[in-house]
Amino acid sequence: MVLPPVIDWSPTLNCVLSTTRNLTVRDLLQFHEPDVAKWVEVCSEEDFVRVCDVADFLSLHGPVTSSGASLMLSKCVAMAAVYVHDGAPRDLARAKRDLKAVVPPIDSSSPSTDLLLARGRPQFFAVGDDAINVWAEHPDRARARRASYAAEFTDHG
Repeated sequence: MVLPPVIDWSPTLNCVLSTTRNLTVRDLLQFHEPDVAKWVEVCSEEDFVRVCDVADFLSLHGPVTSSGASLMLSKCVAMAAVYVHDGAPRDLARAKRDLKAVVPPIDSSSPSTDLLLARGRPQFFAVGDDAINVWAEHPDRARARRASYAAEFTDHG
């Protein structure tokens, strides 16, 4: 009998949200953020990992809709890209996606998140207090979670 491999699900393993640059550009264009979309196409791997880290934070701890649901991942990614690009949180140019926006076709060969680079950072490393203050539903809880991940990463990373 062959047993399945043991998977380490410890919090020290940073399971950052992963996407491609192409999908991020498409999301940004649908929210009318063309300058940030151009930046995503040429930003460093480190900056793209930051975008994915902030998007991961937003999907788990960010604002919720009026029904209590978390944001759509496309909006989390777009907000995160704007935050990393601008250096501060702000609203997107459009609150809802423009489904008629001209976007590039889906490109399956587009580079995606560098997971080795991402796993070399504690979860939420790119999320500043400014983002927590503006976006977190429970800022104190989000700050404590970020600190806990950083401490565990330091102990085990």
